[in-house]
Amino acid sequence: MKCCVFLLFTEYVEGQCWLAGLIGRYGNRIEGGKFSLDGTDYQLPVNVGPNYCHGGFVGYHQVEYRTF
Repeated sequence: MKCCVFLLFTEYVEGQCWLAGLIGRYGNRIEGGKFSLDGTDYQLPVNVGPNYCHGGFVGYHQVEYRTF
């Protein structure tokens, strides 16, 4: 098991540990990256083999959120 210890925010963003990561817009795989909604077909960019997984190439865990 890999231990996730980060001293810098950039280490967290660039790392492969999903500590406290958010899954994303979709919490599973969309087969072939295709789906239909209200009669309209959509093609998503595939990112895990032939499938679209957990919200795409840039996950929510890679976004820096700012609080005000």
